[in-house]
Amino acid sequence: MRIKQVPELKGIPPRLLKSTEVFPNTRNAETTVREMKLMVKDLIRTRDAATLRRIQNNKLSLASAYEQWKAGRIHLAQGFEDKKIAKLWREFYEQAPISETTKVNRLAIITALINKKLLTEQNVINELIDILPRIQRHYAHARQAPAFNTIRLELKQFLKKGLGMDTLSPFVRAILNTPVMKQGKRRAHHPFESPHDCMEFCQQVQKRPTPNAALFARSVLFMCRHGLRPEEFARKRFGVDPETGHLRIRGTKNANAERVVPYIFDFGTDDPPKIDTLNRMFERMATKVRCRDFRRTFASWCQEARIPNNRIQAYMGHGAQTVTQTYQQVVPTAKMLDQDRRTLDAWVNAELRKSPSRRDESVPLSAFRAMQQMLSPSLGQMRERIGKEAAADAATSVMRKKGT
Repeated sequence: MRIKQVPELKGIPPRLLKSTEVFPNTRNAETTVREMKLMVKDLIRTRDAATLRRIQNNKLSLASAYEQWKAGRIHLAQGFEDKKIAKLWREFYEQAPISETTKVNRLAIITALINKKLLTEQNVINELIDILPRIQRHYAHARQAPAFNTIRLELKQFLKKGLGMDTLSPFVRAILNTPVMKQGKRRAHHPFESPHDCMEFCQQVQKRPTPNAALFARSVLFMCRHGLRPEEFARKRFGVDPETGHLRIRGTKNANAERVVPYIFDFGTDDPPKIDTLNRMFERMATKVRCRDFRRTFASWCQEARIPNNRIQAYMGHGAQTVTQTYQQVVPTAKMLDQDRRTLDAWVNAELRKSPSRRDESVPLSAFRAMQQMLSPSLGQMRERIGKEAAADAATSVMRKKGT
């Protein structure tokens, strides 16, 4: 039985096209030769002339080449003998059109792999087939599925865009045969339902027998009022935006992570505590609240205060999920930020004037303000500024009415 010749197979040994000559006594010879034909096309597509020449000159047997191709190792001996993974990977990120913060994070992945001795400066591309399973075993033991899945994704992008490899080639398929790790069940969120709950929680934190109790309480309040991701807060990736006077968060998770949010009060000059330290303290308090819940609290409070959804999306650092949201995206101006700060602050104050649902007596608003004043020295100035802005808006509206 003969396989029909195709133009791409010119110059290939005729025996490759004759299943009866190559596999005279083999079952499924037609399937085997069909796969060999795909192998040759793959070698031509990847311009692996050296391997084709070795087959043609009988320096590499057809059966051996076929077995190596199925295992994704036919390219191992050609072209990548001295190509260092770490060096090429770094060069790929340095030349990639990405932001500086993203570039730093991507380069940190390579540094972490080297520090953990999962990758060395001398490892070459050919060794990736054995390196990736070793990385998977390490992160499986550490129960860090998201970290491994990120490494696997970035490695795929490096091979595809950095080295120009086809993701359907046997070599890349053999590397990606190491599957993604299944993530464990996500922890349920426990945001504060009302400012009363937040105030009570901060008061409990302040009573903890630790010299940093006030700093910890201020950290809880700051994250709840500004919607920072825990890692953004812990690395102190925030500061006053000189153009708007509000809080600029220099996030790194995605392109939308760098954002400006309404500035409620100043955190101060202290270094933020570590997230693990806060979460361990919350565990000792026998509560289900964790640092990730403070960001969810900010989002729910903004919704309750009826801030427009497209602004909430910008404050949370989220990208558009639909075409409609793409057209609705906004870059908050100073006027919008001032308005939303007053809206959110007015809603919190109004909620605190109400009686808590869990208690008969109401908590006086002065208690919450006194706690915030103590936690943030500049809060009084901030409230004074908010009051002046509200008065100016009221005066402007009166003047407009008189003008009409």
